[in-house]
Amino acid sequence: MSRVSLELQLTKLGVYGFKEEDGRILRRYLSGHTRMAWSNYQRLMLWALSSGWISTWVFRDLAFRSYEREAAQLCARKIVNTLKRRTTLPDLTKEQVVVCFYEVFQLRQQERDQAAATRLRTDSGVREAVGIVCQETRRC
Repeated sequence: MSRVSLELQLTKLGVYGFKEEDGRILRRYLSGHTRMAWSNYQRLMLWALSSGWISTWVFRDLAFRSYEREAAQLCARKIVNTLKRRTTLPDLTKEQVVVCFYEVFQLRQQERDQAAATRLRTDSGVREAVGIVCQETRRC
């Protein structure tokens, strides 16, 4: 599906209005004029899941892929910034790239875990939702 047809479908379904600021922002994302931050993309996925647009399995797949791509992007930036400061270009091995990726991936996962723990401590709505999920799945 092209971006134009996706935009038309979203308009028909009433996802956003063209006269609203959010609509302009979403159109810029769809047209490729603006790049979406990972946090915005992940919020959009949560909205799509809560609205019933995607299944839990699709959400899990998209979330994990976004975590991988975010880590890869941050790792690439880190390597490029490191190489810019050097006067000689060292040989970059595959192992160094893999180690960098896993370091960044684990760091981002720790940040997400800390943010979730903070939300659990401070947001009663989140605590209530977790309690409901725990009761339904009996895993907590």
